Amino acid sequence: MKEYRKVFFIGIGGIGMSALARHFLTAGAIVFGYDRERTELTRELEAEGVIIQYDTNTKSLPIDVDLVVYTPAVPIDNPIYMWFSYKSVPLIKRAQLLAQIAEQYKLIAVAGTHGKTTTTTGITHILSKTNKGLIAFVGGIMKNFNSNYVLTNNPSYCIVEADEFDRSFLQLFPDITIITSIEADHLNIYNNYESVESAFKQFAAQTKENGLLILHESVKDIVISNNINVIVYGKKADANVQIYKAVQTPKGYYVDIRYKDRLFKDIFIPVWGQHNLENIIVAMIIAIELGVSVEDFCKAVLSFTGVRRRFDIRVNLPNVVYIDDYAHHPREIEACL
Repeated sequence: MKEYRKVFFIGIGGIGMSALARHFLTAGAIVFGYDRERTELTRELEAEGVIIQYDTNTKSLPIDVDLVVYTPAVPIDNPIYMWFSYKSVPLIKRAQLLAQIAEQYKLIAVAGTHGKTTTTTGITHILSKTNKGLIAFVGGIMKNFNSNYVLTNNPSYCIVEADEFDRSFLQLFPDITIITSIEADHLNIYNNYESVESAFKQFAAQTKENGLLILHESVKDIVISNNINVIVYGKKADANVQIYKAVQTPKGYYVDIRYKDRLFKDIFIPVWGQHNLENIIVAMIIAIELGVSVEDFCKAVLSFTGVRRRFDIRVNLPNVVYIDDYAHHPREIEACL
């Protein structure tokens, strides 16, 4: 990526695009962007040094741009897209660029109709607290980092939220693949559930040889090749990693977890909602499989504060509670409620 010194993002206010913009900014590039309106996120980017315009006036576009990044949401008749295309500036989709960055590291990719943002955030937090060098691109603002992008010293792992929209995740070939759930969604892209499931099956099969595939018990029947190691997690007795018991308290859960042939008792997980508990169990699996002790995981998870707008408790008083949550799919709303 070092050859790109001036990068322009069309749709820079998107959660995935802004993380990539921060990556190039951290690397010392001059970063420009366009979005239709100023938001809290674009204001943060501007404060960090990104130059953003909010109209499609091509006369104000920078010259000598090395690379233009765009999303599937950008129409080909967008004046900025057309101008850079006419100038023969290299244009690349966000998903393709993310794949190019990810292939430089050991890739941990989290996919699923639900839960991928919290799961990716949990993995990022635990590994960073246990001194695993990493770079992370997340589809939400991690409250521990106040960002959707993290870069630590000497990164060897790349942690990515793998988006199924527009089949973007099929650009990735992970060393460790996580699938939290599969349901009918993005039907403007997939038309029906069978097409959604087929894309997730292909994504699972793209796990590198002798890599690790971590599946929620609800999707354990995905057809995969025999040269991939599989761990199934959930509440049922046939899961490799079973949430054996969960006791809810005002501050989170105390859980007993059967991890293959071991039983760990009274582990405290500071999240609310059974769905979020399962998401953080994935972070525990990743940590243990990468050599982190259960004791170190337990210490690291205590400081986990979650994701902005994911069961995000803003007010918690005796007479009023306000929780901000991004849930929009029927199953997500059901889980949150």
